[in-house]
Amino acid sequence: MKAIFSLILSALFTLGLSAQNTTAVVLHSTGQVQYFPTANAAPKKVYPGMELQVSGKIRCLKGGSAKLLYAGKSFPVSGGRMQDISEVVKASTGGTQIGFTGRFFNFLTESLQESESTEKLQKHHRRYMGKNSASIKGFSTKNFDIVTPLVTMGKLPAARVTFKWRSTSGAGPYTFQLQTGSGDILAELLARDTFVTLDLDELAMDIQAEYQWQVTRNDGKTSSAVIPFELTKNTTEKAEADLEKQTDDKALTPMEKKLMLAYFLEQERYWYQANAVYEQLLSTVQPDDVLVRKMYAAFMARMNMLSEGQKMIETIDPK
Repeated sequence: MKAIFSLILSALFTLGLSAQNTTAVVLHSTGQVQYFPTANAAPKKVYPGMELQVSGKIRCLKGGSAKLLYAGKSFPVSGGRMQDISEVVKASTGGTQIGFTGRFFNFLTESLQESESTEKLQKHHRRYMGKNSASIKGFSTKNFDIVTPLVTMGKLPAARVTFKWRSTSGAGPYTFQLQTGSGDILAELLARDTFVTLDLDELAMDIQAEYQWQVTRNDGKTSSAVIPFELTKNTTEKAEADLEKQTDDKALTPMEKKLMLAYFLEQERYWYQANAVYEQLLSTVQPDDVLVRKMYAAFMARMNMLSEGQKMIETIDPK
């Protein structure tokens, strides 16, 4: 009777897996970790961002370890024995992780799915722009010859900020204007390149006041949209401290904490600072870290930087 009951449970779990995702994502790996897609397949080296079929097996050698993401929860893997991935993630049938950490892992899963290819990234960009064009103040669906990313909208730090744009037709020079919310000019610069850098802390600007910027080509015919922003003294370090209050997950790796920080900053509309976190992460991860590159590509698609995100995806070497 016990054997029959065990078979029923196993069958139910297998059906549950088939109804959910059939893949787990590698969040973290150290040392020698091997993945076996099928019983007779040659082992594959495990790397962050790699997708593993739940029907496959995993093995950690010489003290290696890994962490898998599945159904909104993370699962540590260690030990030298061969393990069925379906057994590793069995605990996920009890429900996804709750709270901020659970929301972050769900967001991470969705972002990885949206950045699986340049085509999916383009669809993600279109959906996000279409869904949020009305809710993002100042964002317009009108086509401008001078395109501006969203990272210099939202809340900008009272610090050195680089304002960037790209031109779809013709070159500079350009006139960059920083204005009050009512349109009064605070600063005006002539730029030959497609960016200017200003120290906003040195200008006579009020914290939490609304401002805007715009770029016009000097032919007087083409311009960007008017981009609104709010000045804030809140730093990335303060956001990191605020985030610590929302999560007490001691099992998070330093890389996961940084990705969570970028997610937190994006949710709070600190897009410029979130972008800086992704850039810092990208400069420190290993070349085979697909996870960070996919997450950054998805972020860039949401920030109206689709071409940059697609180039990021194209650099990923399929293994």
